Amino acid sequence: RAPKYSNKIAFVYKSPGQKTKLAFHKNWLRFNIVVVIQYLRILYKRLFYPDRKNVKSIPLCIYRLLPKKIKPIRDREYDISFVGSISHNKTNSIIRKILKTPKILSRSILLLILEELEGKFKVFYNSVDSFPHACKKSIIEEEYSEILMNSKICIAPRGTNLETFRYFEGLNYGCVVIAEEQPDYKYLEGSPAIIVKSWVDLPEIATGILNNETLLESLHKQALEYYEKNCSSQVIAEQIVKDIITYHTCY
Repeated sequence: RAPKYSNKIAFVYKSPGQKTKLAFHKNWLRFNIVVVIQYLRILYKRLFYPDRKNVKSIPLCIYRLLPKKIKPIRDREYDISFVGSISHNKTNSIIRKILKTPKILSRSILLLILEELEGKFKVFYNSVDSFPHACKKSIIEEEYSEILMNSKICIAPRGTNLETFRYFEGLNYGCVVIAEEQPDYKYLEGSPAIIVKSWVDLPEIATGILNNETLLESLHKQALEYYEKNCSSQVIAEQIVKDIITYHTCY
């Protein structure tokens, strides 16, 4: 939602952004029903907030990670990795406890799929009790960052929002990112992340990538190039400066 004070200033740069989207999973009725319920709930809440064009969406990017140490993709220890919470929001809502949320449903089925892939590939997955970035700083820097930098494929399931830090963190470290559908933002155009409509398709997609060194190397390079071109702090800062100059020129 756009902040209510946005009419008092020239620009607001916001992440996650304001856009909502019905991102369904194929052949999963329960999940899709919950997605619709959440979508309608978000639309209702937005009725009480302004919809202003001066609120600009920017990438979530990275948070509390070690500086890049780009290891050659073929030399990385883990074929596939995922570290994250299943749910970090405690709620007394009976509806939520019964129906669950899109995040809980998506990540629960993902963990089952990753268990199946363990016998075929080197998989690192860990379900934590809370949002990983809320842990002690040393844990994030020494474990989470190192796992990402040492992963060929980074799995980025949806969270409470469709947008997640992990999507951008994986690209930042040159991983092949496999994610769920993302909002329609301009900065996501040309992203090399692979979008799935169902985690059931993950084994086939991951196998095709990991068994094709040429494709793996190409996606690795595309990830690094895309992040630097679209999501780096330098690029975002330059866009903010450009907007401010244009604003002062016009007014």
